[in-house]
Amino acid sequence: GITTVEAMASGCIPVVINMGGQTEIIKDGFNGFLFGSWEQLRVLTLKICKNEIDYSTVSRNAVLDAEKFSSLCFEKKLLEIIREEVTKF
Repeated sequence: GITTVEAMASGCIPVVINMGGQTEIIKDGFNGFLFGSWEQLRVLTLKICKNEIDYSTVSRNAVLDAEKFSSLCFEKKLLEIIREEVTKF
């Protein structure tokens, strides 16, 4: 998960297996690509190599979505949860 987010923050387009935490991070075709078989990976790799995807748009989306996993964003969400819980008492 964290390696994927770090790559996204650098503008890389992740091509990751469609399993586990990756599916919570990657929106297929929007901020990266998910594959479920070797054949899907082969096809995606060829599309990327042949410039058949809008690399700049997917890369930009990856960078923007990576911000959702930043320590600052995590801190803000954690403080919101703490404030909500404190007001219950």
